[in-house]
Amino acid sequence: MKKAYEPSDEVNYYLEFYNAMQDSFDEPTNRKALAWICEKCGYGTQHYVQTVTHTDPKTIGRGRKELHGEVPTPEQGRQRLKGSA
Repeated sequence: MKKAYEPSDEVNYYLEFYNAMQDSFDEPTNRKALAWICEKCGYGTQHYVQTVTHTDPKTIGRGRKELHGEVPTPEQGRQRLKGSA
């Protein structure tokens, strides 16, 4: 039987910091922060981070590409607007 992923203290520390700062991040910074946590903490972390933060895997994938310079980062301050209800 496969052992369930147990996050390290390091992962929990970074996620606590992310949750505290999340409201001040714009969209590209948010993607890059989650991607950085996944890369920093190693195998199995991405699925855990996706689940805990309710983030799409493609979002973290795009953040990884932006971190490595494979995709240009959108201009600073640009953010999606909420739709009208």
